Amino acid sequence: MLQSRIGWALFFWLGLIIFLFTTGAIALFFLDGMERARLRQLDSLQTSARFFRRELEAVGLSFDPQALSALVQSQAKESGLYVTVADLDGKVLIDTRQDAARMPNVLRLPEFKAAAETGMGEAASDPQLPGHPFYFIALPFEEQGKLVGYVRVGQDIEADGLNASYRLVIGAMALGIVVLTGAYFIARRFEERIVAPVQQLTRACAGVAKGDYTGHVWAAAEDELGETARQFSQMQAAIDLRVDELTGESNRLKTVLGSMVEGVIAVDAQQRVLLANGAVRKLLAIRAEDPVGRPLLELTRNRSLDESFRAAIASDEPYRNEFEVSTTPRRTLSLQANRLPGEPCPGVVMVLHDVTELRRLENMRREFVSSVSHELKTPLAAVRAYTETLQLGAIEDIENRGYFLSQIMDSADRLHELIQDMLHLARIESREEAFDITEVPIADVIENVLQVQRDVAASRQIALRIHPPEVEISVLGDEEGVRTILGNLIDNAMKYTPEGGSVDVAWGLEGSHVAITVKDTGLGIPQAALERIFERFFRVDKARSREMGGTGLGLSIVKHTAQAMNGGVTVESQVGEGSKFTVRLPRG
Repeated sequence: MLQSRIGWALFFWLGLIIFLFTTGAIALFFLDGMERARLRQLDSLQTSARFFRRELEAVGLSFDPQALSALVQSQAKESGLYVTVADLDGKVLIDTRQDAARMPNVLRLPEFKAAAETGMGEAASDPQLPGHPFYFIALPFEEQGKLVGYVRVGQDIEADGLNASYRLVIGAMALGIVVLTGAYFIARRFEERIVAPVQQLTRACAGVAKGDYTGHVWAAAEDELGETARQFSQMQAAIDLRVDELTGESNRLKTVLGSMVEGVIAVDAQQRVLLANGAVRKLLAIRAEDPVGRPLLELTRNRSLDESFRAAIASDEPYRNEFEVSTTPRRTLSLQANRLPGEPCPGVVMVLHDVTELRRLENMRREFVSSVSHELKTPLAAVRAYTETLQLGAIEDIENRGYFLSQIMDSADRLHELIQDMLHLARIESREEAFDITEVPIADVIENVLQVQRDVAASRQIALRIHPPEVEISVLGDEEGVRTILGNLIDNAMKYTPEGGSVDVAWGLEGSHVAITVKDTGLGIPQAALERIFERFFRVDKARSREMGGTGLGLSIVKHTAQAMNGGVTVESQVGEGSKFTVRLPRG
């Protein structure tokens, strides 16, 4: 069974062409045969006409008309012929199929006219016999050497014509069956050799269009179609290999872009997003699941990006910019934009760096330098002032020179303490400070620190209380480092707690850590200052801190020392109610 439209079309047209050609040939053959049959029939009629002429000439018209008619009728019946006998005037004397008396004059008929003029006439029909085609041969006949009449012999050609037509129809039908059968097998063979490979090639092309490169194309034939199939298979393999390479490159690019801290976004000339990695979505707070194809300004609502795009696409040089984005928290981003190669320019690629922390550290550095300068400037100015006073003659003032010298000593001590704290903090941050990590009993360290503070607490009527747990607890840390942490926290609590207040020290287990809290009833810390309380030289009340002799580095040392021992420190505070510092160190 044919499976393709091409096969059916080929079957139809091939069958039609062969059928028409063969039918035409058969028709010509039959027409030629009919012409040959007509000529044979005409020759036979001539022979029969001569036979009847001889019979009539032998008998003569003077013979008994009844006997003559019976003779002609008998001979005509035996031969199956139609015979007409007429005299010279055209009067019908004998007719084997009609009443002779009723027949009109026959000299007007062409076969009789030709017989009278040329000696023989022929015709293919008879007006007196409508609907009955005949072949006629008319001959004159003589009696005793004298022309006395005409004899016409006719034969009905309808049967021969019908037989010929019937044979033509039967032959055409048989030929049609043979032709259609042959056309079917030719179309089937054509379909197997031509259409089937083309269909395979079509299916393979459709598969390639959909990304499927596994379709097989049969290429056994050593012809143009087979060569096309082989070339297609090679092309298919090459495309598959190239797609695999491009897929690998794309996956590597996605992996690289996905792992980058920097945000990368590419847009076309109409500012529609072509590519955006995960980092840029976070930096610009892009909420769309798939930003590709979306307008950049619609996604970010950031005019700085729009300005950067316009500046970059208008220049061959990289464009750099720095701006803030209104995210939570606010971020400072550094941008470099480059136009993509090509004319007209297909777009711009922008790389964004989050420099928020860098700018914060730069601000802290500036503040640190400013704070260090200020902290050093104050005692140095005092030393210089008292020294100049002594040089100007105050050294001879026995009553006041001792005071001046003590102030110089206090300022020097303050400078020494400040420098020592700065060096200690620097060593901790640079990991140069060596910590001897051992199990340190918390109760012993707290007791040592409190011994130093008890006299101060008693003089200021501050209740200094401890709240030990039921079992002894140790931490994994450096004993001197733990002492530094607790000493700074308890010292700060004592400084900022007014007379009549209290300082409570408690410790206990908290998961895999030991939590040590120092709680006071002092002035408290404003909420705005809590985020910066552990920064270097940060003071809530700078004047009060200097009066109490603080360097502004104590809490920063606490934070970095705790972190160096895999711990941390937090603070809770309410203005007017006091503060609570909690240090968490690994459990011993």
